Amino acid sequence: MLSDILKKDRAALIRLSKAMKPEERLVAFLNHSRLIHQIHQAGKAFRNRPAAAK
Repeated sequence: MLSDILKKDRAALIRLSKAMKPEERLVAFLNHSRLIHQIHQAGKAFRNRPAAAK
């Protein structure tokens, strides 16, 4: 069961993505991928820190 807010946000996101040019979508995807990579790297660094720091 999806909330009304989620449905509206999803519809708005679909409208925005359809309005973007292919180049803009590619740049958005690249930025998203970079952010996800940074989050992943931060998680790895956190998990690999010395036991004394935990």
